[in-house]
Amino acid sequence: MNGVTWLKDLDERFKEAYQRLKDAEAKKDRKLALQADDLIHDVFDDVTARLVSLFEKLS
Repeated sequence: MNGVTWLKDLDERFKEAYQRLKDAEAKKDRKLALQADDLIHDVFDDVTARLVSLFEKLS
């Protein structure tokens, strides 16, 4: 997956997870809010892994 495709996918995943979090908070559904929070953390974990990989290639 090239960088542009990866970023677009990441953007969509984050938007979806953030919307789920907002919906769960509006419904006061703690379980759904925690699931959405986990999805957001997954997105940031992917970003971290990709950045580490890129920096390793540069050094």
